Amino acid sequence: MWKCKTVLACIGLVYSTLGLTHNFEVSKASLVIWDNQQYRVQVDLDLIELLQIGANLDGDSAALIEQVRKMPLREVRQARNNAINQLVQHSYLIVDHNIIALSNIDLTESEMMHTYLQRPTQNTEFRALMMAKGELPANINQVQLQLPAFLGKIDLVINQPIKQLVAAGEPSVAYDLAYHQQSLLELCLNYIIQGFEHVVPLGIDHILFVLLLFLCATTLRTLVLNVTFFTIAHSFTLSLAALGWIQIAPTIIEPLIALSIILLAVHVLFKKHHPSIQRLMIFAFGLLHGLGFASVFSEIAAPGEQLVWSLLAFNLGVEAGQLTVIGLAALVCWHWRHRSIYVHRVVPICSSIIALTACYWLVERLL
Repeated sequence: MWKCKTVLACIGLVYSTLGLTHNFEVSKASLVIWDNQQYRVQVDLDLIELLQIGANLDGDSAALIEQVRKMPLREVRQARNNAINQLVQHSYLIVDHNIIALSNIDLTESEMMHTYLQRPTQNTEFRALMMAKGELPANINQVQLQLPAFLGKIDLVINQPIKQLVAAGEPSVAYDLAYHQQSLLELCLNYIIQGFEHVVPLGIDHILFVLLLFLCATTLRTLVLNVTFFTIAHSFTLSLAALGWIQIAPTIIEPLIALSIILLAVHVLFKKHHPSIQRLMIFAFGLLHGLGFASVFSEIAAPGEQLVWSLLAFNLGVEAGQLTVIGLAALVCWHWRHRSIYVHRVVPICSSIIALTACYWLVERLL
């Protein structure tokens, strides 16, 4: 009886979640200020609702959502431009009671929006990113952020960890720059946390790849070499991309990351390659994962002289996340890694599950 109740409760939870997917009342936003002069506003938006606003469509019925998802690229581009105009008209920074319009607002590119909309219907989270950067006047004391009422309540973070919930269409509580001036240590800690969180718990694909690094290692030396090659590779491409020396669209990188997981999982299953070939594979795949990290870091990178510090701290956080995954795996499995059940059951089963998961991601990211 209790099993039936549990199943029914899970089904109810799934349906309630699906029903509310495109009816968010709270938008997440961040305002980051450096050197008391440079700022970046970033808002995480529901893509469906954003295009509805841009196309002047009202409602949240399944048919209307499907209508938005089937928009051709030309209509997506027009709706995006209209949405930017509306955001520009109603987005402000209030600096010492003087209003500064956020006129340099940018949104996720139309082509990427269109690609997201083509994803399978089970992917109920369609997101877009609003970004605005600029400089504040010199010698200011307080800053407030006001966003359009149609974005709903704003879950706002100002120079993390300062948080506040802002009513729809209202200005945020004034942020005192002198009182909250961020030190270099605070900046680094902030980016270490964000780098860690990008792996644990947000980076499921990176977690599975790191687990494969663990599964294909039978000795501590091999494990250290695997992790070292992966770390050097992804740190290299993350740095190049963060400094603007290489740029590859996430729509290309994300499917390749899924493919790298599949190939490494197959390698773990059959283990027909020489260790040097294995390390070469890990290094090559690490280059791809570094570009994946870079797509996230580019949205939060500190400007100017603090870019390098934020990059180093973010990368350190990523390494901490990876070591946490490996540490937990070692805690569970390391002492019986030479037993038959681990070699002939645990490793093949785990590798197969990871490979199948990555196959699903590959198809999903190509559609």
